[in-house]
Amino acid sequence: MDIIKIAMAAFGGTIVGGLAGWQSSGEDWNWRKFMTTVLTGIGSAIALALTYEFAAPISTRDILAAFLAGIGINTGRVAISNMIALRAKTPNV
Repeated sequence: MDIIKIAMAAFGGTIVGGLAGWQSSGEDWNWRKFMTTVLTGIGSAIALALTYEFAAPISTRDILAAFLAGIGINTGRVAISNMIALRAKTPNV
């Protein structure tokens, strides 16, 4: 049952990070971008749940860490995707 709490915290963190990014961007709502965030959230939930599978009893601190990790995973995905898009636009030197 603790693994489900970790997975939900990671998924929630990813969604909160995505919504915060949309809010700060000033762009119109884009369902396609949000669905990418949802898929990232599912991936982060699975990854963090598997990471915590062998941990000792999970505390509130672990759930908070999973939430913050979900935000970080989404932020990292956005940064990497922006770097790839920028690289594709610039000519090779």
